[in-house]
Amino acid sequence: MKKIIAAALLTSFAVATTNAQEIPHRKHAGSPQHQMEMKQKQFKKQQHDQVMKQLNLTTEQKEQFKAQREELKIKMDELKKIDNITVKEWKSRMETMRKSTKQKWKTFSLKSRKKKWLL
Repeated sequence: MKKIIAAALLTSFAVATTNAQEIPHRKHAGSPQHQMEMKQKQFKKQQHDQVMKQLNLTTEQKEQFKAQREELKIKMDELKKIDNITVKEWKSRMETMRKSTKQKWKTFSLKSRKKKWLL
C-alpha cells in the first residue's frame, strides 16, 4: 500500500513540476492566431514606413510630427485615467483631441502633401 501511495505522489510531483516549467507567453507562439497577429504588425510597420518615405519629411518636420504624436499619447493616457466621465463625454473629448492633432499636422505639411494625403 505504501508503494502505491509513494508511486502516486511521485507521479503527481513529476507532472506538477513539468507543467510549472512551461512559459505561458511562449505557449501560443506557434499558433495560427499568433502568426496572423505578427503578420498584421509587420504589414502595418511596412505601410507606415512606406507612407513616411513618400511624405519625404525634413528632419525638423519629423521631430515636430513625433513631438505632436507623443503629446497626443500623453493626453490620451490622461483621459483614460479619468474614472468619473461618461462614455459620450469621453468620445467627444477624444474626437476633439484627434481633430486638434490633425489640424496641427496640417500646419507643417506642404500644400502638395495636403492634396496627396488629404490631411
